[in-house]
Amino acid sequence: MKRQSIAAALAVLILSCPGHAKEAADLVLYHGKVLTVDEAFSIKSALVVKDGKVLVVGDDTLAQKYEAPTRIDLQGRTLMPGFMDNHLHPMTRGKRAIDAERAKSITDIQSMYTYNPTFLTWDEHRKGTLEPGKFADFIILDSDPLTIPPEKLLTLKVLQTFIGGKKVYSANN
Repeated sequence: MKRQSIAAALAVLILSCPGHAKEAADLVLYHGKVLTVDEAFSIKSALVVKDGKVLVVGDDTLAQKYEAPTRIDLQGRTLMPGFMDNHLHPMTRGKRAIDAERAKSITDIQSMYTYNPTFLTWDEHRKGTLEPGKFADFIILDSDPLTIPPEKLLTLKVLQTFIGGKKVYSANN
């Protein structure tokens, strides 16, 4: 009986240590392909959101490290920053033009429509990429734009849209 009491006390002590407690977040997305569109164009598998901003981007171990009321298993789907609407003029030669013809890859186009427009409103430190401290504005796609044939790019479907870490659109509703 005394051994059981000691074992129970040790278990409570170990589980109550800060190293074993999960950190709080608002939203955890995991098992996906997270296109950060950061400077290195990092590709991760999980994203954690707190207070409307990206808390951390990394691998699937984040799903065990953070506790959140909303957890989404991306099931391999692609998550990327949402397109920035800064009154751009694609394919024109104006000051706010995005010259997609100069793009050499899909990643160039993604940067043109997500990160580059933030410079027009001096918001590049707040949005446009999925990095800690930036707004959690992103979309979940049905396919990966980096791996599908170019002729299929126009068939991509947005499954969900999040602004400030809150779902504002779902294709199912």
